[in-house]
Amino acid sequence: MKLFILFFTLLWLNPFNTSELAAADFVQPLTQGEVLKRDYTEATAPPDASAAWQPFSFDQRLGNERQELITVWFRTEFKLDQRPEEPLKLYLPRLFQGGAIYLNETLLTRIPGADPQTQARWLRPHLINLPLDSLQAGRNSLLLKVDTRWPSVGLGTPLVGTSDRITPEYDQRYFIEQELIVISATVLLMGALFLLVIWLRRPKEVSYALFGLAMLAWGLRSSYNLWPLIPMDYWLLSRAGFYAVTGFGNILLCLFILRAAGIHHYWLERLALVYAALGPLAMLVLDDLFVKWDALWYLGAMPLNVFAVVAIARAAWFQRNWDQVALAVGMGLGVAAFLHDTLVQAGWMPSSGFYLSHVAVPLILCSMGLVLTARFTEALQREENTSQELAARVKQKEESLKASYETVRKMEAEQVRTQERQRIMRDMHDGLGSQLLSSLILVESGEADQKQVAQLLRECLDDMRLVIDTLSLDEEDLVTALGTLRFRMAPRLNTLGIDLHWDLQGLSDDVKINPDAILVILRIVQEALSNVLKHAKASKVQFTLQNSEEGLSFSMVDDGCGFNSNQSYPGKGLTNMQHRAASIDAQLSINSDASGTSLHFHKRLECHADQ
Repeated sequence: MKLFILFFTLLWLNPFNTSELAAADFVQPLTQGEVLKRDYTEATAPPDASAAWQPFSFDQRLGNERQELITVWFRTEFKLDQRPEEPLKLYLPRLFQGGAIYLNETLLTRIPGADPQTQARWLRPHLINLPLDSLQAGRNSLLLKVDTRWPSVGLGTPLVGTSDRITPEYDQRYFIEQELIVISATVLLMGALFLLVIWLRRPKEVSYALFGLAMLAWGLRSSYNLWPLIPMDYWLLSRAGFYAVTGFGNILLCLFILRAAGIHHYWLERLALVYAALGPLAMLVLDDLFVKWDALWYLGAMPLNVFAVVAIARAAWFQRNWDQVALAVGMGLGVAAFLHDTLVQAGWMPSSGFYLSHVAVPLILCSMGLVLTARFTEALQREENTSQELAARVKQKEESLKASYETVRKMEAEQVRTQERQRIMRDMHDGLGSQLLSSLILVESGEADQKQVAQLLRECLDDMRLVIDTLSLDEEDLVTALGTLRFRMAPRLNTLGIDLHWDLQGLSDDVKINPDAILVILRIVQEALSNVLKHAKASKVQFTLQNSEEGLSFSMVDDGCGFNSNQSYPGKGLTNMQHRAASIDAQLSINSDASGTSLHFHKRLECHADQ
C-alpha cells in the first residue's frame, strides 16, 4: 500500500524543491533549453551556431508528425559558481529513444538508440557521469542528440548535481521502472502457471483460466519492457504482440472481476475479447498510424473497466465479503494506473511521470491472486471437511458391510459344504455305486467266477480310492491327483511287466481346474490304464500330458495287441470314457490297430491361469 501512495504522490509532486536545491547548488533542474529538429543523420558533430535553434521547455514534448526517423538536438546549460571538487552526475528520467550526450561540446557517452535497423525503447532512467576535466566554473553547455521515429519526443526534466543528491533519485526510479518489472514479471508468470495448472485439472473453474491468462498476459507485457532495442525486422510484430498482451490482459482481468461479481454473459465476454484482438490487428494493418492514435484504443476499453469496478464494488457493498472488497479496491487502483499511463502516452501529462501500469497492475494482480488463493484454500478446507464426513460415513458403512459379509460368508460356507456333500454322493453313486451294482448282478447271476469277482472288487476299490484322493487334494490340484494315480497303478503294471513312461509338460501348480473336471480326467486315465492291464498285453505304455495356450491335452499310447474299433464289446468302458469327456466339454479320440492303442484327450481352458 505504501508503494501505491508513493506512485500517486510522484504523479503530482515535483521530487525536488527547486529553490532550495538551486540555492545550495547541489542539484540544478534543467527546465529550459533549445531544440533543433533535422532529418536523420549518422553524423555526431554538434550543429554550428548558425543553426535555427528554437526555445524548448523540457516538461513538453516535441512532435514527429511524419513518424519517420529524424534527428533531434536538445541544448541547455547549467551554471557553477566554481569548479567542483568531485564529478557531478547528469540524471535523465526519460531518455526513451537513447542518444549521445555532450558536455561543453565534448562527447561523454552514447546510449544505443534508434537507427535505420533498430528501434529504441528505454523504459528506464539514465545516470551520466560528468568528469571534472570537462566541467568549468561559470556556464556549462549540455547537448543531447536523439534519433527517433516515435510520434513525440520528451525527456522529462534533467537534473545536474552531486552524486549523493542525484543517485538516490536515480536508484528509486530505476528500481520502480526496471528491477520491479523483473520481480513482477517473475511473480506473474509463476502465478499464471499455477492457476492454469489448477484450471487444467478442474476445467469447470473458468475463473482460474481467466485470471491465469490475465496474469500471463501482464507478465509478458512486463517482460516486453525489459527489451530496449528491437530490430526493425521484428518491430511491427513485437509491437503487435505488446498491444495483444496489453489488451487481452486488461479485458481478461475485467471478465474475471465481472464473474467474481456474479455477472456472466457470453455475448459480453465474446465482444470484449473481439475488441481486445482489434488492437494488434490494427497495428499489423496501420503500422505507425495506429501508434499515433493508440491512446483511443486504450480509452475504448475504459467503459468495460468502469463497469467491472462498479459491478464488483456493488457486490462488495451488498454482500460484504472481504475478498470482494479487496477485488474492488484492487480493480479501482488498476483502472487508475491504466488511465494514468494512457494520459502519459497521449502527451496529456508530463513526460517525466512514471508509467504505473507495468508496476501497479502486477501488484494488484498479485493481491487478487492472494484473494483467489484464499478462496481456493477455503474450498480445499470445505472439501477436506466433506472428505472427513464421507470417511466417517464410509467407515460406518464398512462396518455394516463387514457384518453383512460375515453373514454371507457363513451362508456361502454352508452352501459349499452342501455342494461338496452332493458331489460326494453323486461320485459315489455314479462310480462306486454303479460298480458295486454291476458286480452284485454278475455274482447273483452266477456268471462271475472268483477271479472276475476279485477283479470287480479291485475296480470298486480303485474307484473308491479315486474319489477319496480327490477329496483329500488341495483345491484344484491336478498335479498331485495324477501323481497319486500313477503311484497306485505303477505296481500293478510292473507286476505284468508293463513299463510305464510318465511325462508331464508345462503343468505347474498355477494350473487351476475345477475339481469335477479333475475327477473326470482321473477316471479316464484310470479306465485307460485298467484296459491296458486287462486287455492290451502290452510291454510299454507312454503317458504324455501337455499344458499350453490351446488348453490341456494328454495322450496314452501302448504297444499292445489292439482291438477292432468296428466290433462291439460287452463292456462299457470306452463308452463311459466318451461320456465323461463330453460332460466337461472335452474331446476324446481312441484309435487302435495291431500295433497298439492310442488315446487322445483335449480340453480348452477358458482362462489358462485361473480356471
